[in-house]
Amino acid sequence: MDLEPSFNEGSPYRGGIFLRSGISEEYELRYLSCKFYSDFPHDLFPEILYKNSRPYAVFLVLIHGVKWAVPFRSHINHSYCFRTCPPKKCGIDYSKGVVIADDSYLEIDIDVVVNQAEFNNLKGNQKLVLKGFRNYLKSYKKAKGSMHIDRSRTLVENSSLQYFEESFIDKV
Repeated sequence: MDLEPSFNEGSPYRGGIFLRSGISEEYELRYLSCKFYSDFPHDLFPEILYKNSRPYAVFLVLIHGVKWAVPFRSHINHSYCFRTCPPKKCGIDYSKGVVIADDSYLEIDIDVVVNQAEFNNLKGNQKLVLKGFRNYLKSYKKAKGSMHIDRSRTLVENSSLQYFEESFIDKV
């Protein structure tokens, strides 16, 4: 099925790129809001991605009733991601996903801008992103139970998921 971006007028997230795959699976691209960054300041939550100059574009997914925002970023130096531009190490970084517990954590009036080549690589691969993130959640949970192993400890300590464990760890 060919997927085309559109603006979902029925969505509470006006201005977001809306992607539809199948009948019931919907994905949106948004930005995190200033309220999100105010509630999760960088000095207390250092693994959450933060830039002074602009917000991160995020891929929204719903897994086990939990709404996640998984950021697009560049210079990803690990395999826990969906690569949208391999030569530049760009992609959707599973290790930096955050829980969206409040819709005010998302910008609703700003159109999301994503590099066209990255968007083209994402188009048609939304299910792979969802599957990859689900697998990452399982890997994170397994690593959390094996903190005595260096690799497991590194996975947990370098992930923003550590701040949201109560929202998902028992559901995975």
